[in-house]
Amino acid sequence: MTTLREAVQEYLTMRRSLGFKLREAGKGLLEFATFMEQHTPPRSRSSWRSAGLNDHRAFNRRNGRAD
Repeated sequence: MTTLREAVQEYLTMRRSLGFKLREAGKGLLEFATFMEQHTPPRSRSSWRSAGLNDHRAFNRRNGRAD
């Protein structure tokens, strides 16, 4: 199972390879992953997509699979 942090890193790597800088958005996504790791019980980490935060919509669309 891919962790949220791994999925964020994969997403940022892919988008940056396409020429997007993602400085602030990348920082925000990594901070979101850290927050979720610290505040989500292990059994519900796979439901991180339900957070529905506006800044994370593109990430969520790309990674909308259940782990």
